[in-house]
Amino acid sequence: MEAYPEDDMAHLSAKSGLYARIFTEGLFGIIPTELNRFECTLHLPKSWDKMSLRKIKAFGQDFDLSVSRTKSGKLKIEVFDNEREQVVMRAKYKEGEKVVVEF
Repeated sequence: MEAYPEDDMAHLSAKSGLYARIFTEGLFGIIPTELNRFECTLHLPKSWDKMSLRKIKAFGQDFDLSVSRTKSGKLKIEVFDNEREQVVMRAKYKEGEKVVVEF
């Protein structure tokens, strides 16, 4: 989110947009790797049972990303394609393990 209003010099025009990175890169650990693929390393706070990002418009998709803690202590990730109205990925893994999501 850059603008070039004065002397063609870039500056941040919407600094509040940076706060979204706390969730996408922090809690959800989303790192784009290709145009239709990303890696995520999720960290669910111990006092939380679940967390979700809804209506994400990225990677040429409209999708939801949900994470919940299982009884065994693993994390379950579910990626739901809002356009096709179907789950495109469901997996369980240890916290901090890298997961690849590809559309």
